[in-house]
Formats: sequence, structure tokens, C-alpha cells
Amino acid sequence: MLTKNSTIFIVTVIAYSIIVLRNFFIAIVTSTIIEVLYLTNQKMFKGGLRLLNKGIVFDFKGALIPLSTSVVIALSVFHNLDYMFMAFLISLAMALSSLNTVITKNLFAVNVLGYVLIYFMLSSILCGNLIFYPYILPLATQLGIIIGSDLLHGIYFLDQLKSKVLIVGGAGEYDAIYVSTIAIQWLEIFRTTLITFICRTRFV
Repeated sequence: MLTKNSTIFIVTVIAYSIIVLRNFFIAIVTSTIIEVLYLTNQKMFKGGLRLLNKGIVFDFKGALIPLSTSVVIALSVFHNLDYMFMAFLISLAMALSSLNTVITKNLFAVNVLGYVLIYFMLSSILCGNLIFYPYILPLATQLGIIIGSDLLHGIYFLDQLKSKVLIVGGAGEYDAIYVSTIAIQWLEIFRTTLITFICRTRFV
């Protein structure tokens, strides 16, 4: 059953695929994957996917759904992808998220708005003109939070957790991974729309 937040997520992914990537096929594939995953949630994943026998669990809504769509987008340019560029974008996201985690290490949270805005501004200035940028941006944003925030927090707090299990994306549709994916895509949609408008205006 699709919720209001999941509908917003699907609309965001479709808009991103059409406006930024200009690829209707990706829009169809990603939206279909989200709907199928929601329908099979209870039967297949029971709320999450355990990565290790003990220690790390990926929440279904908060991590698996956002990651699945971003992986599909990234794989669409897999054969021509510049892996050094991909590593740089992910490293930048991890550095910013880790810095946020160290500053707020007493909180099990990441400042989503601050992280997304700073990361988007820096990455778009440094890499925004490169063709692979919009294909890697959502995935890099997510990995920054997963590695730089969730897993780093796990290192700080795992000894204090009664269950000894770190849940990545544990806040579900309100988790930083889920929310940042929506936010970063709309920022890139706005940037692409603005650039297109300026270019059309100048050459009219």
C-alpha cells in the first residue's frame, strides 16, 4: 500500500528521470520497482534486510527503496561511467556527512537540510557540468549518509545498544536517507530547469 510519502518519492523520481536525465525508460523502471517493492514488503523483507548475521540491518522503506532507485539510475551509465569521478562524489558526501556526525555525535541523527544544501552546492560547482553528475548524485548522497552518518554512529554507539544491531534507515520514510534523496533530486531539477531557461532566453 503506497503512502503519501511514497507517492511523493515516486513523483520525485519520475520528475528527476524526465526533467534531468531526459529518460522516460528510467522513469518507468524506477517507479515500477518502487511499487513492486512496496507490494512485496511484508512477504519478502519483513521491514528490513539483514546485511550481516549480527550488526547491520537495512530498513525497507528508509534504505532499500531509495537505494534501489539510485542504483538503477547509476547502472544506466555503467558501461561509460568514470569511476574516479564516482569515487570523488561519494568521498565528498562521506566527508561532509562524517563531519556532521562528529559535530553532533551525541545525537542519532544527521542534519539533513544542512548536509544536502552544502553537498549540493559543492558538488554542483565542482562537477555539475559533467555528464555523469546527475546519474551519480542521488546514490552518492545516500552513501554519504549511510557510511558517514549511520555506520559512523554505529561505531560510537554499538556498545550502548541493547540489541547490538544497527538499523540503517531506521526512521523509514522520515529517515535522512529517504528525505535527502527527495531533497537532492528536487534541487537538481531546479538547477537543470534554471539552466535550460537561461540558455533558451539568451539564444532567443
